[in-house]
Amino acid sequence: QVKSAARGKGIEVVGVDVDRIGRVSINARGNVTLKGKMVFEDQELIRSKINETQNTHLEFDQTQRISLEGKIGDRVSVKVDQDSERDFDWENNIRISYRGEEDDIIQSVDAGNISLSLPGSQSLMGSANHEGLFGIKSVSKFGPVDLTAIASIVSTEKKSQEYKGRTESKTYRIKDSDYIKNKYFYIHEWFRNGVQLNAGAGIILIPPFYPLDNGLHRFGNVIVRDFELYQLDQTTNSETNAGLAMVDVNQPGKDDQTGLFKRLEQGQDFRLSEDLGFIRVRQMGFDEVLGCTFILMDRTTGDTLMTVGQGISADQDQLILKMIKPRSLTPSHPVWPLMFKNVYSLGATNISKEGFEVRIKNDRLPIPSHLDPQGIPYITRFGLDSLDENGNNNSDQIVDLSNPNIISLIDGELFFPELRPFAGDTVPDGNQNQALKGTLGAGFMYTSTQRTDIANDSRFTIEVDYANLNSTINLGFMLVEGSEQVYKGGVLLKKSLDYQVDYFSGTIVLNEPPEGEDNIRVIFDKYQLVTFDKKTILGVRSQMDLGKNSFLGGTALFFNQSVINDKIEVGYEPMRNFIWGLNGRYENELPALTNTIDRLPMVSTDKGSKYSVEGEFSQILPNPNPLNNKATGDSKGVAYIDDFEGSKRITSTPIQRRYWKESSAPLDIFTGLPFSQRNRARLNWYNPYVQVLTRDIWPNLSTSVQAQNETTDILVLNVKPRDHQINAAPDSVWAGIIHPFYSGDYDQTQAKFFEIWLRGYTGQITIDLGQISEDWDGNGALNTEDIPEGGLIGDGILDDREDVGLDGCPDEYEDGWGFCLDPESLTYLELKAQGENNLINTNNDVNPEDPNGDNWDYSEGSF
Repeated sequence: QVKSAARGKGIEVVGVDVDRIGRVSINARGNVTLKGKMVFEDQELIRSKINETQNTHLEFDQTQRISLEGKIGDRVSVKVDQDSERDFDWENNIRISYRGEEDDIIQSVDAGNISLSLPGSQSLMGSANHEGLFGIKSVSKFGPVDLTAIASIVSTEKKSQEYKGRTESKTYRIKDSDYIKNKYFYIHEWFRNGVQLNAGAGIILIPPFYPLDNGLHRFGNVIVRDFELYQLDQTTNSETNAGLAMVDVNQPGKDDQTGLFKRLEQGQDFRLSEDLGFIRVRQMGFDEVLGCTFILMDRTTGDTLMTVGQGISADQDQLILKMIKPRSLTPSHPVWPLMFKNVYSLGATNISKEGFEVRIKNDRLPIPSHLDPQGIPYITRFGLDSLDENGNNNSDQIVDLSNPNIISLIDGELFFPELRPFAGDTVPDGNQNQALKGTLGAGFMYTSTQRTDIANDSRFTIEVDYANLNSTINLGFMLVEGSEQVYKGGVLLKKSLDYQVDYFSGTIVLNEPPEGEDNIRVIFDKYQLVTFDKKTILGVRSQMDLGKNSFLGGTALFFNQSVINDKIEVGYEPMRNFIWGLNGRYENELPALTNTIDRLPMVSTDKGSKYSVEGEFSQILPNPNPLNNKATGDSKGVAYIDDFEGSKRITSTPIQRRYWKESSAPLDIFTGLPFSQRNRARLNWYNPYVQVLTRDIWPNLSTSVQAQNETTDILVLNVKPRDHQINAAPDSVWAGIIHPFYSGDYDQTQAKFFEIWLRGYTGQITIDLGQISEDWDGNGALNTEDIPEGGLIGDGILDDREDVGLDGCPDEYEDGWGFCLDPESLTYLELKAQGENNLINTNNDVNPEDPNGDNWDYSEGSF
């Protein structure tokens, strides 16, 4: 039974009425995508049997995003939220709930993702709230006594951190290429470039966003009304509508995006400038899709001049949106110009003017300086200093702090008054900044995604000095949603009202910076990315209510942590604890005291007087190490302290490209034979010149300048099929690199874990460990270019006659597929008789001077 004709509203897949139970139903939302293909391969390889050259197999790829809501009568409900594309298992949720009647003994039973609340307790397990549990919880009522029982697995760990309000004085440096991305957008090209549109009785004038007029933006005779912003939603959210985000709402194109879109809230998710036609989104990922609808109105008359996009209506069953951002925003995309590229983050928010200073330093000068060769500050050259403190058009070598179009100290953002400030083609002839034209680069930071091009084109660094009250608390990655308790000076703060929190990054931002002596304490739960132990909680709590805000309660909890390895190092022992406690609160109002105070002259109370008494007693019966050792007869717990017992043996593979060589052909899992050399793709592997930030890979790793670990190398593998492989089956095209273990690392029988950090978007990576062939070209011979002279090894000197490439084959005998032909072979002699200099006529995707592509070659600036 279809509940609604509109997409995204759900379908009732089960719906029946059962006597004495009521309605039984299951509503499903989401999507399941199943992709399959049949692959037939016919390879021209040498086989013992003809049928071994052919291979047929099926390949399937399935993704599902499903939300199920089920009900059995009025008491039992089921909720499932599952997405196969989520990064972590804890992001998927399942919950089965039973709700009893008011007079029933069993009030509720919950199974699946649950939480535990211990009112008024700060001693039991460190906090009154526990999130991220998976198990079963029941609540029963026996007269005035509520009884809660729980049995669950714990996938989180409870933590607590304390901070003290302080003032930070620091210098923050920003490369000219590190502008803020995916935050500021024009809602239409009109507002970026300026335009005159014919509408009705006159001309619609929208001036270009830049240049500024005396430090101010110019307003046109239009204003934006009824603006709505939508985001493509890949979850199972029911509050979505089918939509089409178009580059040009009047002309369909290949870059348009269809899907289910959810409406974002203005003020909460984004800010809009109705006069200037741009938005600032609060948070936006790399792969999010944004689209909008709005109306252009005449500022003076209020008449509707133009409508952009369409919403849902009786005649329109899907959204028609003006695309602002596609899934992958690159310089080649038509809406790339809509993203601001002149806004830079200053590294903090709520910055004080005291001690604040901005400099732009030219790194290409013999001695990097914030002054150009004429002695003029670059902040003046770039238009950040055009006014003095009184607002007159007179630069004073200080950034224009009073101009909100240049800087926002509250948001901590710097705006350059040019669309592409560090590109040489942005300086018009005759402009006062003409001196910059020969200093700026080609602007690859605005037109390319290649980090090498961007780094080579970078010329300037923005330096910011400020003294700022630190209002940001970083708790680290994987904070459990809803688990945080923030105390300021002992007072519990409220989310949204007193602070904002980003659970994915674990960042808490206080709405008001702490004073110098304020103590901030945060209690929170964190998911564990990798855990090799199992933690369970069994417990019961009873509570008797003694009136409003008064109660007496008792709690008993059994906590057990087990590990998979019985050989435990000191400090990593399991535990088995029993905790019990009593707590209570009594609160009563004192109306007589309130009336007495009200009788005093010039005194009037607005709240009633009351008193409260609260107390708690708890005890823990610990077993810090329940492991015993049968060999020693010690039943009180054993841990190892000897270095040879507690040490870790780590075998590291190098990240430097020089330690890796091109690999031999892998084995086809279906035939058991090596892949063809004809299917070897081109492979470049290298370490980028610009290292990446270490904490971008390992967020929780401590880094410092002293330790010289703030940045780290990465190994990039670029694989590109050759011309003849473009239409080949993807699974048959391959490339690889190999690194040998040292002899001392051959024995890996005791190794337990293998760790690799990988980032990529396409393709498949396979890692082989063990005895692997080093026969690169598959000719059955292991050799080098160094020809042995009367012994088993060469003389260590590479002569010209020996310099024949990695395959040890002179270029004239190479066939372009990685093989070396015998000069006495019939094939070679026939082609030589025909006047052929080499054997590459069957492979056009090679260098005629080096058919197998194995000769040494290097040019400055290459990989």
